Amino acid sequence: IWTAIDSCGNTAIDTQRIVVRDTIAPMLIGVPNDTMVVCIENIPAPALVTAMDNCVSGARVEFTQTMIDSTCENGMTILYIWTAIDSCGNTAIDTQRIVVRDTIAPSLIGVPNDTMVVCIEDVPVPATVTAMDNCVSGARVIFEMQVPPADSTCINGKTILYIWTAIDSCGNTAIDTQRIVVRDTIAPMLLGVPNDTMVVCIENIPAPATVTAMDNCVSGARVEFTQTMIDSTCENGMTILYIWTAID
Repeated sequence: IWTAIDSCGNTAIDTQRIVVRDTIAPMLIGVPNDTMVVCIENIPAPALVTAMDNCVSGARVEFTQTMIDSTCENGMTILYIWTAIDSCGNTAIDTQRIVVRDTIAPSLIGVPNDTMVVCIEDVPVPATVTAMDNCVSGARVIFEMQVPPADSTCINGKTILYIWTAIDSCGNTAIDTQRIVVRDTIAPMLLGVPNDTMVVCIENIPAPATVTAMDNCVSGARVEFTQTMIDSTCENGMTILYIWTAID
């Protein structure tokens, strides 16, 4: 405001009005590009973001973060959000989007090779199998045993499948199998079969001996007995066969 006054006190007044209006938003500096990582532990720390304003009074920076699209521990989207606010409330917002997506299956460690055994009692116990995952959250191991009916013919004739499944926190899986074939092709042994003999009269024919069987497998073998007569010419003229069969 300017006022002119003469010697008689006459005055003239004039004014210049200066309007200060800051409508220009500040600018965020240093916001990183969007990125993708595999595991949650690989998520970068928030960057150090600053603000530049058109006025000397500058602007402050506020930071927030939020999580969206969460499907598992290593499957989500994280938003880093920076807001620059100047002294007049003008704002600028920028965001870094960090996508976490684990699509890598874990690995099974310690699965034995396929093997063949003769007897069921020789089947090995399941191995202690562990899992290794690319993420710190790790993976769990599930064990299952299967005996396919088509491959099972007897107690010592079958195929056993040991199946391990590794599952990580996002459901990525790895499956491995040990195939154990049980095949007993060894015949049992008869014990106690007497030597062939000759008698004069039919009443002197010995009773059948008590014959047992020994098998290579614990399940053992049963003994079946039959007898038959051949070369009969008269009551005291014949050949009798005592026949024992061991079956495992």
